[in-house]
Amino acid sequence: MNKEIIIIGADSFIGGHLFPYLLTEYSCSQISGTWFHNQFIPALSFLDITDDKSLESFITEHPESIFIILSGNKDVRFCEMNPEAAYSLNTKPIETIVSVIQKNDFPAKVLFMSSDYVFDGTEGNYSEAHLPNPMTVYGKTKYSAEKILLNSSIQFKIIRSSAVMGYGGVFFDWLMRELLTKEGAVSLFSNTYFSPTPLELLCKGLNIVIQHFSSIEKKILHLCGSSRMSRYEFGCIAADYFKINKDRLLPVEADFIGSTFQNDLSMKPGDLFAVIEEIGPMDYFAGLFKEAQSQYAL
Repeated sequence: MNKEIIIIGADSFIGGHLFPYLLTEYSCSQISGTWFHNQFIPALSFLDITDDKSLESFITEHPESIFIILSGNKDVRFCEMNPEAAYSLNTKPIETIVSVIQKNDFPAKVLFMSSDYVFDGTEGNYSEAHLPNPMTVYGKTKYSAEKILLNSSIQFKIIRSSAVMGYGGVFFDWLMRELLTKEGAVSLFSNTYFSPTPLELLCKGLNIVIQHFSSIEKKILHLCGSSRMSRYEFGCIAADYFKINKDRLLPVEADFIGSTFQNDLSMKPGDLFAVIEEIGPMDYFAGLFKEAQSQYAL
């Protein structure tokens, strides 16, 4: 595989980990990316995805590339308060990208990173066959982008993931700081469920899609951890790893009325990714916790 792989949003949380991971799998000349907030390496190109002309020009300059779309705004509260901005960041760029590729009949391929928030959170254990029913503005913008792709004639894959965990993630960093640098009680929700996805697992899964894109028949792929758990249960796993007294962890219940919290957004990983789950999710978590220990331990 010698096509150029371009990460749009390489300066995002996931992009900041995926970019160096792909550099270990491919030649430097094959991997490039864009930035908007943080040019963490000089090789990245600046791109404002809300500027239609700039985005169209960028796609046109790379007609045969594989685009991994990680840009956008994933702050659920921000999106809820700013629906127009959420649409301009999460949906409109996909519309532009699809339009450019489609009207020019480019052979470009698109991997779009979607979210567990396309589901309503009432059932949990969502499979690739479940129909989305988003309840938040963020979820609606992601589902709208999915529908644009599904109604197009371009080559694409929709990758849904859940609660991606790793250094730089808001919840993960907060929990690690609380456990490793403080001594007080840590309150964690016991009635909201997710499928925490270690960054290493996510990166390996995305690489599988890149390498086998043309032979993968499905358009929608669930790439996530295989374990359904609450945030409190995740905290207990971390406490066990660090040999911290779990009495410090306090299970509390989230109030779903008038909030963006959802009861159960857990997902089932697709069959395609069974091979990377064989070593066990706890081994992936151990890698995350080891990195956190080096970052946060006093």
